[in-house]
Amino acid sequence: MKNMKKYIILAVCSFFLLAPFGAAAKSVMWTEQKEGFGSGGSASLGTVSVYNPIFQVTYTANVRNLDTDTLLQDDDTVPIGARIRFEPKPYEDTDTFWFRTGGVYDSPYGYFTENAAPPSAAQRCSDADILTGGTWFASFTVAPPPTISVLQSGSANLSCDNSGRECIVNSGGTIKSRVSFQNTIGKVYIFYTGSAVDYGKIVGSYRCGLNPHGTGGDTEHGSTYRLTIPTQTIPFILNAGDNGKTAANRPPTTPVITGPTLGKTGIPYSFSALSTDPDNDTIRYGFDWNNDTTVDQWLPADGYVNSGVSQSGSRTWSLEGANTFKVLAQDSKNANSPWVSHTITLTYCSPEEGNACTTSPNSCGMTSTGTISCTGACSAVTPTESLCTPCYPDCSRRGQVCVGKTFNDANGCGINNCDGTRSCDYNWKEVAP
Repeated sequence: MKNMKKYIILAVCSFFLLAPFGAAAKSVMWTEQKEGFGSGGSASLGTVSVYNPIFQVTYTANVRNLDTDTLLQDDDTVPIGARIRFEPKPYEDTDTFWFRTGGVYDSPYGYFTENAAPPSAAQRCSDADILTGGTWFASFTVAPPPTISVLQSGSANLSCDNSGRECIVNSGGTIKSRVSFQNTIGKVYIFYTGSAVDYGKIVGSYRCGLNPHGTGGDTEHGSTYRLTIPTQTIPFILNAGDNGKTAANRPPTTPVITGPTLGKTGIPYSFSALSTDPDNDTIRYGFDWNNDTTVDQWLPADGYVNSGVSQSGSRTWSLEGANTFKVLAQDSKNANSPWVSHTITLTYCSPEEGNACTTSPNSCGMTSTGTISCTGACSAVTPTESLCTPCYPDCSRRGQVCVGKTFNDANGCGINNCDGTRSCDYNWKEVAP
């Protein structure tokens, strides 16, 4: 019979043999000892007993500097601006472990299965799970934790994705992180090679074939070995700073230009540019209005703005056709982003487009008001003669003008011709006294 001391040594070895995942990996181990269990039997099967079994589950995680593709250990220093990622190790059956006393055989490893279901038909009743000489087998299964979360704290400022696993270091200080594996469950299943068995103090008894013993499908018997595995946490502590070196400055991102793509000559148009700086440096924008790769205008005109703040510039072109300009972003440490281009296609227009205009008067002096179009034409139309309204002279005002005609004396007596009227056309409607 193998003794417990041997398996304690095996458990310790499984905790430290982590080189395949990374020498800097950290692990946390959950361990629990349970009371023994046994199974009644028959004359043909005999019985099996397991005393004081110990169950263990190990979780492992790395933290990696993505810029250098190196694994970090506690107390390592990462430069400001570095990208780091917390990487949980994929689950492997060898990360589960159990052993017992009181039997001839032992079964050191378990299985990760969905909802801690029994192992597959190919896995059950294997030599690794033998309890007694070829008749009884035991399998320990663990449900993978539903979620893995990463909680960030410490004095360093980090920008992380929604999972908290991938972050950018924005400022110096300490980085305190906790990788947590959510609570889950484990189960123990007994398998046997015979055709009959009295259920003992176990979660479920199954035949070594595909079907469980008796009826009721995968009905579980008893609850002593339905194990609760609590949330397990792995802490990491890093430092953020220069570590005696100057962190490499990174340029701002390529700006995004917002503005019209169609327009007319002679009219000013406004365009905005937006960029961010991965080191959170302040930035400014250089506009190359004539597309010769030389900055013609810096915005703001003096100083810089915070990363992620846009600036707008205005430009008027006199040439028809496609007009292209460029913009770059520059941080306060003189690192430039790539250029980005924007094109606006223009058509020619009269410089007086939109101004008010008036037609020439018609025969009775009527005019119409409109606006000047892109081609310089006035939109107004001269009123027709039919729109002229009658004009009635005031008899008290000798010499009154009505459409260019003078109201004169009708006879030598000085009597005004007030017996008739005349319209605003050239037809007199008067009767001489």
